[in-house]
Amino acid sequence: MMNRAAEAFAHRNPDEAIALYSEVIRRRPDTEDAYRKLALVFWRTGRPREAVATLESALRAGVTQSEVLIKLGQYLAESGQPAKAIALLARHPGDDPDALIVLGNAYTIAGRLPEARRIFTRMLEQNPDDAVAHENLGVVQLRSREEVAAERSLRRAIELDPRRAGAHTALGVLLASTGRRTEAIAMWTRALELDPSDENARHNLQAIR
Repeated sequence: MMNRAAEAFAHRNPDEAIALYSEVIRRRPDTEDAYRKLALVFWRTGRPREAVATLESALRAGVTQSEVLIKLGQYLAESGQPAKAIALLARHPGDDPDALIVLGNAYTIAGRLPEARRIFTRMLEQNPDDAVAHENLGVVQLRSREEVAAERSLRRAIELDPRRAGAHTALGVLLASTGRRTEAIAMWTRALELDPSDENARHNLQAIR
């Protein structure tokens, strides 16, 4: 049934995928993968409340694997509830890079830039070639108006992983803000090539042209 649900979603039939994943959960309430994939269907079809509610129901059912906690933290932060994400993920044990990235992003969204900076800096101390940490540190530096440092961090992220659409989008913002319009357009165009769902890059391109 899980395979059928995945195929339904791949063939753009989210309602069938939702029904199938929900049936798996009804039969086996401890199926962690079904909760995450059901939440993903809701998230990608523009239903963030249902995505959050699905993962919260997983926790109530005793499904507490780190993947569920991390994904719930991401959805909470990106749907405008960063404080709840921080409360959830600050209790996450250990130095799981995925959890730290989501926690740092939640701090960034909440405007708590010093806390976000500490997380990403610590991650880079442990792994200087972490492209995701470089990108997110660059976003913090950009929001702190540290243009030189932000450009260095974002370009390093792209150097390490040329397919990071978010780093291209953020670097485009920095380039536009410092008068490099042509370079900014190139960055946002590349971001959309890498990720056609990047609405920030799309909006920025429409606004600048």
